[in-house]
Amino acid sequence: FLMSVGGFHPKFPQPTGLRRLERLTLALSDSENPKIIFEAYLALTSNSIQMGARVSVYATAAGFGVDGGGSFDALIQWSPFSLAIGFEAWVRIFGPTGTLLGARLALEVTGPQPWHITRMVEGSVVPSIFM
Repeated sequence: FLMSVGGFHPKFPQPTGLRRLERLTLALSDSENPKIIFEAYLALTSNSIQMGARVSVYATAAGFGVDGGGSFDALIQWSPFSLAIGFEAWVRIFGPTGTLLGARLALEVTGPQPWHITRMVEGSVVPSIFM
């Protein structure tokens, strides 16, 4: 048994004989600037519940702009019981010469035997553009 609206969790093996499903997408603006896009999926199988969402934002004016967003993915499996939940957020501020500031935070929790928490933090500031 499986039912899906918008696909499956990235770590869930694609069922054989089923074409790849695209995420359910809602564009909250009808132009390229600003651009706000929301994507989501929900899947139920005989052994799992899967859900996820992602929002991305892009805007630019006078040569400066912002590009960012956030996402989460959750996979709960019943037998044997396990779960994988991931969160991510990112932002990039840019100007005529390139990226001025960028940051990304990712967190993943898997378990329960054993529990694992993995995080990643990245960031960059380019001060030379102010010289």
